[in-house]
Amino acid sequence: MKGFAMTPENPDSWLKFFLYGAFASFGGIMGYAMRTIHNSGKVTFCRGVIEGASAGFVGMIVCLLCQATQLSDQWTGVCVGVFGWMGANVSMMLLEKLVVAKFGIPPESSIDENSKS
Repeated sequence: MKGFAMTPENPDSWLKFFLYGAFASFGGIMGYAMRTIHNSGKVTFCRGVIEGASAGFVGMIVCLLCQATQLSDQWTGVCVGVFGWMGANVSMMLLEKLVVAKFGIPPESSIDENSKS
Protein backbone atom coordinates (compact mmCIF):
# COMPACT_ATOMS: atom_id res chain seq x y z
CA MET A 1 0.00 0.00 0.00
CA LYS A 2 1.65 3.16 -1.11
CA GLY A 3 1.80 5.77 1.60
CA PHE A 4 0.49 3.45 4.31
CA ALA A 5 3.69 3.12 6.33
CA MET A 6 2.68 3.66 9.95
CA THR A 7 5.18 6.18 11.22
CA PRO A 8 4.90 9.23 13.45
CA GLU A 9 5.47 11.30 10.32
CA ASN A 10 2.36 9.79 8.73
CA PRO A 11 -0.48 10.17 11.27
CA ASP A 12 -3.17 9.56 8.62
CA SER A 13 -1.90 6.00 8.27
CA TRP A 14 -2.64 5.35 11.96
CA LEU A 15 -6.17 6.70 11.52
CA LYS A 16 -6.65 4.43 8.51
CA PHE A 17 -5.29 1.47 10.53
CA PHE A 18 -7.84 2.01 13.32
CA LEU A 19 -10.63 2.58 10.79
CA TYR A 20 -9.85 -0.80 9.25
CA GLY A 21 -10.12 -2.25 12.77
CA ALA A 22 -13.50 -0.58 13.24
CA PHE A 23 -14.63 -1.91 9.85
CA ALA A 24 -13.62 -5.45 10.91
CA SER A 25 -15.46 -4.98 14.23
CA PHE A 26 -18.63 -4.04 12.36
CA GLY A 27 -18.19 -7.09 10.14
CA GLY A 28 -17.64 -9.29 13.19
CA ILE A 29 -20.83 -8.05 14.86
CA MET A 30 -22.87 -8.48 11.67
CA GLY A 31 -21.41 -11.94 11.01
CA TYR A 32 -22.17 -13.01 14.57
CA ALA A 33 -25.73 -11.69 14.34
CA MET A 34 -26.38 -13.36 10.98
CA ARG A 35 -24.95 -16.73 12.10
CA THR A 36 -26.93 -16.61 15.36
CA ILE A 37 -30.20 -15.66 13.66
CA HIS A 38 -29.64 -18.30 10.96
CA ASN A 39 -29.28 -20.94 13.71
CA SER A 40 -32.45 -19.62 15.45
CA GLY A 41 -30.39 -18.37 18.40
CA LYS A 42 -30.70 -15.20 20.41
CA VAL A 43 -28.30 -12.34 19.71
CA THR A 44 -26.93 -10.88 22.95
CA PHE A 45 -25.27 -7.51 23.50
CA CYS A 46 -22.37 -8.91 25.55
CA ARG A 47 -21.53 -11.57 22.97
CA GLY A 48 -21.83 -8.96 20.21
CA VAL A 49 -19.29 -6.73 21.96
CA ILE A 50 -16.85 -9.62 22.41
CA GLU A 51 -17.28 -10.77 18.80
CA GLY A 52 -16.84 -7.22 17.54
CA ALA A 53 -13.74 -6.51 19.61
CA SER A 54 -12.06 -9.78 18.69
CA ALA A 55 -12.90 -9.27 15.01
CA GLY A 56 -11.41 -5.78 15.24
CA PHE A 57 -8.18 -7.24 16.60
CA VAL A 58 -8.07 -9.77 13.76
CA GLY A 59 -8.81 -6.98 11.29
CA MET A 60 -5.81 -5.03 12.51
CA ILE A 61 -3.59 -8.10 12.11
CA VAL A 62 -4.95 -8.61 8.60
CA CYS A 63 -4.34 -4.93 7.87
CA LEU A 64 -0.69 -5.35 8.86
CA LEU A 65 -0.46 -8.47 6.72
CA CYS A 66 -1.90 -6.59 3.75
CA GLN A 67 0.55 -3.76 4.36
CA ALA A 68 3.45 -6.24 4.43
CA THR A 69 2.34 -7.75 1.13
CA GLN A 70 1.70 -4.29 -0.37
CA LEU A 71 -1.95 -4.88 -1.20
CA SER A 72 -4.01 -1.88 -2.28
CA ASP A 73 -6.39 -0.10 0.07
CA GLN A 74 -9.31 -1.72 -1.76
CA TRP A 75 -7.94 -5.26 -1.31
CA THR A 76 -7.05 -4.49 2.29
CA GLY A 77 -10.65 -3.44 2.89
CA VAL A 78 -11.94 -6.63 1.30
CA CYS A 79 -9.60 -8.82 3.36
CA VAL A 80 -10.29 -6.97 6.61
CA GLY A 81 -14.04 -7.09 6.01
CA VAL A 82 -14.14 -10.78 5.12
CA PHE A 83 -11.91 -11.82 8.02
CA GLY A 84 -14.04 -9.68 10.35
CA TRP A 85 -17.23 -11.27 9.03
CA MET A 86 -15.82 -14.80 9.47
CA GLY A 87 -15.16 -14.02 13.12
CA ALA A 88 -12.03 -14.19 15.21
CA ASN A 89 -12.02 -17.95 15.84
CA VAL A 90 -12.04 -18.96 12.19
CA SER A 91 -9.81 -16.07 11.14
CA MET A 92 -7.16 -16.79 13.76
CA MET A 93 -7.05 -20.46 12.76
CA LEU A 94 -6.34 -19.42 9.17
CA LEU A 95 -3.79 -16.80 10.22
CA GLU A 96 -2.11 -19.28 12.56
CA LYS A 97 -1.60 -21.69 9.65
CA LEU A 98 -0.11 -18.88 7.60
CA VAL A 99 2.33 -17.86 10.34
CA VAL A 100 3.30 -21.48 11.09
CA ALA A 101 4.02 -22.04 7.38
CA LYS A 102 5.93 -18.73 7.10
CA PHE A 103 8.26 -19.63 9.96
CA GLY A 104 8.46 -23.34 9.14
CA ILE A 105 7.20 -24.47 12.52
CA PRO A 106 6.58 -28.23 12.49
CA PRO A 107 2.89 -29.14 13.07
CA GLU A 108 3.71 -31.40 16.03
CA SER A 109 5.09 -28.43 17.97
CA SER A 110 1.83 -26.44 17.92
CA ILE A 111 0.28 -25.28 21.17
CA ASP A 112 -2.83 -27.44 20.68
CA GLU A 113 -0.74 -30.61 20.48
CA ASN A 114 1.33 -29.73 23.58
CA SER A 115 -1.75 -28.90 25.66
CA LYS A 116 -3.21 -32.40 25.07
CA SER A 117 -0.40 -34.10 27.07
